[in-house]
Amino acid sequence: MPRVRRTGAYTLALAVHGIPVLMLALGVLVLSSPTGYLLTWLVGALFIAIGVCLRPRLPRISPDSEPVTSAPALEAVVSRVASAVGIKPPVRIVARDLDMGVFYQRVGLRREPVLSIGLPLWFSLSAQQRVAALAEACLVSRKRNGLVIESALWALDLWRGALLESGPLSHRWTSHTMMARELGAAVYAPPTLYDSVGMVGRVLGRGLGLPILGIERTLIRLTRDTGYGDADSSMGVIDQVAGPKAVAGLHMLLDAPGRILAPVQSAVVRGESPMTIRASVVSRAPEDLSRDASVQLAEADSKRIDLELERHYSRALRSLSLLVD
Repeated sequence: MPRVRRTGAYTLALAVHGIPVLMLALGVLVLSSPTGYLLTWLVGALFIAIGVCLRPRLPRISPDSEPVTSAPALEAVVSRVASAVGIKPPVRIVARDLDMGVFYQRVGLRREPVLSIGLPLWFSLSAQQRVAALAEACLVSRKRNGLVIESALWALDLWRGALLESGPLSHRWTSHTMMARELGAAVYAPPTLYDSVGMVGRVLGRGLGLPILGIERTLIRLTRDTGYGDADSSMGVIDQVAGPKAVAGLHMLLDAPGRILAPVQSAVVRGESPMTIRASVVSRAPEDLSRDASVQLAEADSKRIDLELERHYSRALRSLSLLVD
């Protein structure tokens, strides 16, 4: 990454980390004022609470992840792909039930490399498409952003999710409507204080979240080319590792998630076992093994990986069955 862009990225990341420090300083300043009014104490406490909530956080493993253990076939292909891309193999592999991606990230203060596998996507990929997914995840991890920038990106992602992606609790609104109808409001259920306050909070969240979204996108743009060049060269590396047919097939699935979930959910409703569903997925997958690919995953090795992950597949399919209901 050019020096100017790196300087801009670090400046913006330090500004992000400075926001909670500024809130804490304002809170202490307000509380230390000699006025002694109750409103002053409330405003100071609010600033301190905001500063604590916005405190810097290190990237960490998602709490809904489950460690993958005793999977030598999976670890072998992950190690081969990581070596082909030019990074260290992950020290841990975790599985997520409802995630539609494969991610390689560095977590904690020691920045340990961890590979996160979204089971619905992984379950629906052919053998060579799995190599393509691993290659893309590993290639992104070659970016040398550093702890300051990565922790800022992680904090911005959390802020954006809290401010822009929150919504009303659908189950609470359903129960409120049912109770109102039972009490005689057959057509209209008037909003409660909880709903009114929630609406005000969501409006404020949208107002504060849009600048956060702009900062996040700017920082991502500044660090986009770090470590492995532009998008065309990175796609060339993935094609060399997995083969262009596998990469094209992977992107076709990612562009239309319904192609992944719909057949699997239908099979779940029919009560089919994980290995039966997987066999059906493999039978429909096109042949994408390329002789030019530097890492090739044979179908027999892919089946061994499925056997190693069968327990995780069963749990993920149960989660998908809840979505169907």
